[in-house]
Amino acid sequence: MPSFTAIIGTGATLLSSIKTIPQIIKSLRTKRLQDLSHGWILLGIASGYFWIVYGLLLRDFPLISSSVFTLGSFLVLFYLKRKYG
Repeated sequence: MPSFTAIIGTGATLLSSIKTIPQIIKSLRTKRLQDLSHGWILLGIASGYFWIVYGLLLRDFPLISSSVFTLGSFLVLFYLKRKYG
């Protein structure tokens, strides 16, 4: 049975990884991203990058994989902002 810490960590990782999905879906449907901040997107990209590097240093595959997904999501939002914003 997983420890309480592992359960909390898994939940945090999953929520952090999928937090941008609702925004991506909304952006694709409405094609309106004027209110979405470039700064927020760029901070998300930078954060994802640093988490990946940190995960690589620790050799922590779950951290690396979730960070790659998060970075990818922010890159999609960046692309959509440039295209429709």
